[in-house]
Order: sequence, then structure tokens, then C-alpha cells
Amino acid sequence: MKTVGERIRRLREEKDWSQIELAKKANINNSVLSRIESNKRPIEDELLVKFAEIFNVTVDYLLCRTNNRNEPSHLVTGTGDGSFSFDKDIPQEVREEIINYAEYLIKKHKEGK
Repeated sequence: MKTVGERIRRLREEKDWSQIELAKKANINNSVLSRIESNKRPIEDELLVKFAEIFNVTVDYLLCRTNNRNEPSHLVTGTGDGSFSFDKDIPQEVREEIINYAEYLIKKHKEGK
């Protein structure tokens, strides 16, 4: 089974980027990227999202939940009005974590402007 680190390394190699090049794009230290790729360091949520954006893939792909790079798993779907629709199998406490994280990201984005 693939790991997040292996997926990131493979995507980096497909782009023919060095670890230094990708680390610069992700605004992290090269040693951090090296440890992530070798699965010696867990990846933080914000960095996971940043890698998904850099490689134009879904977070689900990086997390090895799917082999389709660009198709979300549809466990959580935005409804277009600022709310979410959740798959019935997602527990309530996970739903609340997702909403809290989304609110955090929105607040952080607004503060950055």
C-alpha cells in the first residue's frame, strides 16, 4: 500500500523536481520534505492541502483513499451555500471537526488579505 510520503515523492519525480525545488514551492525546509517522503514525519493538514494544490490532485489521492488524482471521494460535499453535505457513515464528531477546520481556514484566509 502506498503512503502519503510515497505519493508526494512520486508526484515530485513526475514533475522532474528535486526535493529542494518542491520544498521551495511548499515554503518548507528540504529536511522536512525529506522526512515526509521517507515517512519519518507525519504531514500537517495545511501542508497536505498545499501539496494537493501544488500537484493539482485531491487530498484524498495524497492520503491514498483513491487512485483517481482529480476526483474527490464525495464523503463531504459543499452545497454551494456555505454548508456541507456529509456521507451518512461520517460520525458526528468528525463532521464537527471538518466544519471547525473549514471555518479556521476561511478565517486565516481573510486575515491574510
